[in-house]
Amino acid sequence: MKKSTPNNMVYGETGFLTLKIDIENRIVAYWSKLCEDMNNLSPKHSTIVYKNLLIVSMTMTENDVLNKFPWLAKVKHILISCG
Repeated sequence: MKKSTPNNMVYGETGFLTLKIDIENRIVAYWSKLCEDMNNLSPKHSTIVYKNLLIVSMTMTENDVLNKFPWLAKVKHILISCG
């Protein structure tokens, strides 16, 4: 292929995903596992931290939550952009 061929076209033709899409898939998968583990009787440490984060965020405005917890902002952005 020519050097001027856009990367997205190359990825689309070869079936590979961009690094950004791969990272976003992993973020959503991790968030999903955290949510699933919340019903477990002996949750992992990461789930306990996530529960505490949710409790703290209930007393804050949405903008404050998204500013103080950028990971949650990224998850929200990914989910909204996917519909």
